[in-house]
Amino acid sequence: MRRSDCEVCVSGLPGHATEETLRDMFGGFGPIASAAVSSEDHGTQRCGVVTFKSAQSAAAATAAMRGNHRGGSVRARLSGCSEASPDMVEELRGGGDRVRTHISGRRMLGTVERWKGKYGWIEPDSATNHFMAGKHEGKIFVDVQDLEGQVDELKPGDRVTFGLYSDGDGLGAKEVRLGDSLVGADTGAAGASVSGSILMVYAGAEVRVEGWPPSLEDSFKRTFERFGAVRSHSVARPRQAGERAIGTAVFVLLESASSAIDSMDGKLYGGKALSVRFAREEDRERAEAAKAAAEAAAAEAAVFAEVARAAVAASAAAQAAMNEPSPPGPGLEGRYNGSVSSWKGRHGWVVPEGRISHPAMNMHRGFIYVAAKDLEGEAAQIIQLQPGERVSFELYTDSQGVGGRKVRLEPMLALPLDPPRPVPTSRSMASAPPPPPWPSSDASAAAGSSLAGSGPPLRPPPPPPLPTAV
Repeated sequence: MRRSDCEVCVSGLPGHATEETLRDMFGGFGPIASAAVSSEDHGTQRCGVVTFKSAQSAAAATAAMRGNHRGGSVRARLSGCSEASPDMVEELRGGGDRVRTHISGRRMLGTVERWKGKYGWIEPDSATNHFMAGKHEGKIFVDVQDLEGQVDELKPGDRVTFGLYSDGDGLGAKEVRLGDSLVGADTGAAGASVSGSILMVYAGAEVRVEGWPPSLEDSFKRTFERFGAVRSHSVARPRQAGERAIGTAVFVLLESASSAIDSMDGKLYGGKALSVRFAREEDRERAEAAKAAAEAAAAEAAVFAEVARAAVAASAAAQAAMNEPSPPGPGLEGRYNGSVSSWKGRHGWVVPEGRISHPAMNMHRGFIYVAAKDLEGEAAQIIQLQPGERVSFELYTDSQGVGGRKVRLEPMLALPLDPPRPVPTSRSMASAPPPPPWPSSDASAAAGSSLAGSGPPLRPPPPPPLPTAV
């Protein structure tokens, strides 16, 4: 095998082409041994040489890239004299044993850009965010075996709908049908969801940059990739010394292009301002429509947020009004006395002295709720009351029942002294009746349970529910 049979000469490469560009462009046809790009420019283009590890791969690459392939100016010729047939190119490019991976999402629209007997390329209307979408300049490979509807060939310019798959060399089209509309088309297993692996976006927005410094040609793409994925770019060098270069960047997303224009237009580079704008009028109109839609959505969201805030404020006010203590009402005026039944942290319960006639007193079995914030005087300094302490208070009612406010500690009631008892003598002890027998265990348990139930619980449970009618 001659070395020339494995070498492919490439012409028409853009000025920014590198060895990586050649490897990415020709890697799908087979293993590459080496790739080189000429250092001298031929006008605004460069030449290169790709050396494959097999003559068959070189011949297939030559056949596929012959004749202004993919709508560009790149041409390839074999250093030797052998050529490859379209069948060989199809076998090496898209058929054979390549494993296809289905990409979920909506069907896509596109235009047939080139057809070579049994295979071709489609220019999609919308770009994708798949990591292999940048291969082959965004074109999508189509095989004759993937055509549907009794169609065995396509013509350049045909409008088609298709699904997507990926293999080791890029993206391909499957279930390809003639048509110019997605209405009624199958969406596949993913349905109409746009949250799958494919994001339907604008086909690419081209931005024109005037006034770019020629010395920064290598950093042009990196500068604009900060705003989003760049599908392709180019920088035209000035014809005369001292002039500025003109560059273009095609963004995958329209919003990325708009962001680049907003940030870079008028920015100073080397003391001169850049002019950054849309290269196509339709892109500018789409951007303005998208901006207007975004502003309308933001205004609608602001109105909704204001309505939501007003609703929350109204609900909070209603809840506060519901919990606000109401005046005592008939039968609850004046101050009352009682004793602390229990206290837990910042609140407790008080048992009133005497009966209070009010319907709300039935809610907690006659106990009155007291919060620490309602303590006054000495009680306010203590904050925590002890069970058994005597207090005075005023009453209020709310949705939870009866509560005490302006609660103050009161002195304990003095108990009457017992009369003096006679000192027992031996005679009186002898004549005293014998003590009663010690109660049995059952009687003790009954007595204990009666004593345990005589006092109020620490926090009385709510009253039992009313019986329902049968």
